[in-house]
Amino acid sequence: MKLATCLLALTTAAIATDDKWVGGLGMLHDTPDHCRHSNGTHICEYEAHDGRRLDTPAATISVSATSINHLAQVEVSYTAVSPSAGDRIAAYCASPVTTAADSDYMDFQLTSGVSGTLTFGPLVNMRCDYQFRYQKAVAPKQFVTQATSAVVHLALTGNAGEMRVKWTSAAVTNPTVRYGIVHDNCGDPDLSLEAAATADTYAAVDMCGAPATTVSAITYIPVGTFYDAVLTQLPPNAHIKYQVGDAVAGWSDVFTFKMPDLGSRRDSRFFVFGDMGTWTTATGGLGLDGRSLSTAKRVAADAATADYAAVLHVGDLSYADSVGYTWEQWMALIEPIAAQLPYMVSVGNHEYAYTTSTHAVDVSGASQCFFPTPAFAKASSGGECGVPTAKRFHMPGNGNGVFWYSFDMGLVHQVVVSSEHDFNTGSRMRQWLEADLAAVDRTKTPWVFFHVHRPMYVSINTSNDQAYNTLSRAAYEPLLAKYVVDAVFTGHVHNYERTCPVFGGMCNTAADGKAKAPVHIMIGSAGKLLDTGANLAFDWSAKWLHEYGYGRVHVPNATHAHFEFVQDVDGVVADDVWIVSDHQWGSV
Repeated sequence: MKLATCLLALTTAAIATDDKWVGGLGMLHDTPDHCRHSNGTHICEYEAHDGRRLDTPAATISVSATSINHLAQVEVSYTAVSPSAGDRIAAYCASPVTTAADSDYMDFQLTSGVSGTLTFGPLVNMRCDYQFRYQKAVAPKQFVTQATSAVVHLALTGNAGEMRVKWTSAAVTNPTVRYGIVHDNCGDPDLSLEAAATADTYAAVDMCGAPATTVSAITYIPVGTFYDAVLTQLPPNAHIKYQVGDAVAGWSDVFTFKMPDLGSRRDSRFFVFGDMGTWTTATGGLGLDGRSLSTAKRVAADAATADYAAVLHVGDLSYADSVGYTWEQWMALIEPIAAQLPYMVSVGNHEYAYTTSTHAVDVSGASQCFFPTPAFAKASSGGECGVPTAKRFHMPGNGNGVFWYSFDMGLVHQVVVSSEHDFNTGSRMRQWLEADLAAVDRTKTPWVFFHVHRPMYVSINTSNDQAYNTLSRAAYEPLLAKYVVDAVFTGHVHNYERTCPVFGGMCNTAADGKAKAPVHIMIGSAGKLLDTGANLAFDWSAKWLHEYGYGRVHVPNATHAHFEFVQDVDGVVADDVWIVSDHQWGSV
């Protein structure tokens, strides 16, 4: 059965979601993908010769350039012979281009039955050759160099004067960060300082199960090499210019960051949000305008206006859920932020949750994913079980990699834990958490903020969320009270909600306005489709918004912290609160 016939005949295979059509695995289309079932399997037959050697060509096809750079757009022009409404241009990413079967396409656009031009992109450098096919015609595209360094991002190490730099490219011989310190009135530095990088990667077999362990255009694709370097002896508040790469393969653009003064009692600012994703097709750009793309653009713009120290992304990062190209897109989406600010991540269910595994122990050292009760068992990560997150990001080493860790930021001790690991007394993560909280010196960091993906307080009326809240509250709240944790940042539910200072479901605010319990702030609103449904009436719910957006936190002194929720639609601060505390309420 030829491709055109397939497109016209099988019209019931795709499933409508959110007024879009699901094509492949998580690709959103306005039109159905007739050849791929919603579970990712192919339902069209292809000729044995793979459909690319016809006696009479079905179309002529050309592209606007023979080589493209990272994030470039490509125009694909075509003149069809006897076109029909179901004809399409399919996009492939394979090296060499002739190895890709017609059935293993990454994305497509319909031609609407007329000759014309379609635009694909921005296209992410995924270290392969892009190819576009109209029915059986072939037109390859190649990146300028597969070794081009991409998706640069920073992270704090937890050590004074250090900044970690990570990036992705094809394998190079001498991966290096070249950098220099900007001095007043001296112009740009010469980038004469260097830091060598280590290399890492992962394969399909490293993950826990299908579909993540399947090699195809819409599941695992070769991820390239992740390079990791640490810059040391950086003066506080210094501006650092840097670039990454290799003398032979070439160098990236020059980026700039300001080294946070983490060890002092000076004021600090950071961004916080969760549940981002991209929500676009494989060749349809990096993010969805009004949602993830707007969040990324606004945060990047905000970062240039004030002295922010970091981003804390509280779980559900890319929503790749086994789709390799989604990781590539999302990493490119956050690069304008993450190349100038440390991007600190939490692990949520879409990074880690799995029900079965081909490995006895996963990348976190656990023998299985934790579910408080069997009712919560769901393989939300698509079999990834944390591997892409653990390999792509490198968090401070005082805990368990990306899964749990802590660091100081001015007046704040930031604590990050996984929502998908056992939180009960005696568990490995719980023991670490209690030891970390017990060791906090409140004379140095009077504020303690806790980051975990799943919320303890949420008013939306879903049985699973309410049941989980009850269990996590019972486990965490005694610890939060014992060590006087001031604020809890969460996501998972795709809205914004802020509580009063709350413990045991009761608001606790002193007569003078000082908080006597943690304020819980849920910001699962950075891009995932917003949740709908009725909200239950709780006295502890101070503000709830059905808006896309992100959080900004400013801690100017030991007793006052300011939080703002910025909505994506117009950049307006839709909610804000001052948390006033003397951090002396541990007996609630």
